[in-house]
Amino acid sequence: QARYPAASRHFQQILNIDPNNADAHLNLGLVLYQLKNNDSAVKHLRLGVKANPTRLDIQSHLGFTLTELGQLSEAGEIARKLTTIDPKNTLSWMLKGFVSVQMADIAAGLAAFEKIRKLDPGAGIGITNACFSSLYADFHTAEQVTQLHRHMSAIITAGITAKKIPLRARASD
Repeated sequence: QARYPAASRHFQQILNIDPNNADAHLNLGLVLYQLKNNDSAVKHLRLGVKANPTRLDIQSHLGFTLTELGQLSEAGEIARKLTTIDPKNTLSWMLKGFVSVQMADIAAGLAAFEKIRKLDPGAGIGITNACFSSLYADFHTAEQVTQLHRHMSAIITAGITAKKIPLRARASD
């Protein structure tokens, strides 16, 4: 974190020379978010999208930032748009999953994370994100969290069985 202020100045210098540099806006937005300067972070991410509207990664990061700031309606709209534009983009599905879970729509969140798993079976990122989401979404009922964990457990078990991966138990003392 000690390097964030210097990085911020660096990206700002780039923008002084080239105000429409989408990468500089993206990176400055991400740095400002880390520095808890949320309004400026969102501003630069929006400017990055404006500078290059075809960059789905910048739009996704804007959506993630809005999600973290509790602006779920706009983040959900971004996710819906991105998954329609490129249905194979896992970052867009991740955003959709996070927004859905934050809005307590477990079924939609699971479906989005399952989509990631199907698009990139080796990554395991869908399972990881689904489990992580269940931990940080404070408003889930115990039943919803249990449903989420049972679903993920079944996927993990099926993967272990299909690959015949031996389960190693720690010997008790």
